[in-house]
Amino acid sequence: MPVAGSAPNLSSLFFHVTNDCNQQCIHCWVDAGHAARRTGSLLSADECATLVRQAYELGLQSVKVTGGEPLLRPDVTVRIVEEASRLGLFSTVETNATLLTEEMARRLAEAGLSELCVSLDTHRPEVYAHIRRGRVGLEQVAANIARAMRHGLRVTTLTAVFATTIEDIEETCTYVLETLAVSTARISPCVPMGRARTGERLALSSSELKVLAERLVRLAERYPRRVATILPWSLVNPATAVVQIRCRFTEILGVMPSGDVSVCGIVLGHPEAVLGNIRRNTLREIWVDSPALERLRTATARDFQGVCGRCVLAAHCANVCPAMSYEIYGNLLGPCPMCEQLLRDGLFPEELLVR
Repeated sequence: MPVAGSAPNLSSLFFHVTNDCNQQCIHCWVDAGHAARRTGSLLSADECATLVRQAYELGLQSVKVTGGEPLLRPDVTVRIVEEASRLGLFSTVETNATLLTEEMARRLAEAGLSELCVSLDTHRPEVYAHIRRGRVGLEQVAANIARAMRHGLRVTTLTAVFATTIEDIEETCTYVLETLAVSTARISPCVPMGRARTGERLALSSSELKVLAERLVRLAERYPRRVATILPWSLVNPATAVVQIRCRFTEILGVMPSGDVSVCGIVLGHPEAVLGNIRRNTLREIWVDSPALERLRTATARDFQGVCGRCVLAAHCANVCPAMSYEIYGNLLGPCPMCEQLLRDGLFPEELLVR
């Protein structure tokens, strides 16, 4: 059945199956880990599987299961992956891998999981303990990653780079790509969201962002097409070997544990951004009829605020991540915080600005 009106295909569905987590990461953007954050009953495995089928009728190509920590709800996570696999869809589980037992790895492999994405921010055990603040250390997580690979799972890592860890990024990348032998290292700067806004300075300065970009280009020369990032094109030329992750935000919906639906996971920190709830609305109704989604779909490059509205790359790069822009500026069409920071500090390339 074709999608109605100006709505494109719904390409990706992100399931936040729980707000809870067994770690207390210093940079958690949703401040996960507290059971008190739960509201209402959580979506069941059957409800999630039904949503995958509904989204498939709208053109679904991939699903991501995340949280909180999704392996705290193993049956729901496996059921989503099974349904996606049955329909021939790409599936990702985003996890800290601390709960990846032998049985869990086997179940995910048998369910047909396409990719296991493990959050791993450092190669240093003592730094890992400081960042993650959980009971499971880096050594066990590394063993769990090896276990997943023995079951035939493709593993990638997701590394947040802090002001305190930027000097280690090349060693960390070598560790995950050579020692752990994961497929891809996704390396992105910590952004001032959630817990990262408090306590020690975590977010990178403008000069540190430029240093990170330069190091990623060097790393990508050593590991072609195995280093990925969300850094904007103003920092990393797309002609380099760095894989640039672009958020197709006009083709994504995020489903929260209670059934609330938003763009990506914005609503975890902003209840006013709820587009609907799948227990009250069908997925098609939310996807086709939401005024907020219509505004995103019909926006032109010049509708973006700040530096993004002045940048010649806006049609390709947009604001990188609407969730990030909404968190910081309260607007889905707000500027990319990294580029706005570079512009403020006089480090944004002037040749990219529309006169």
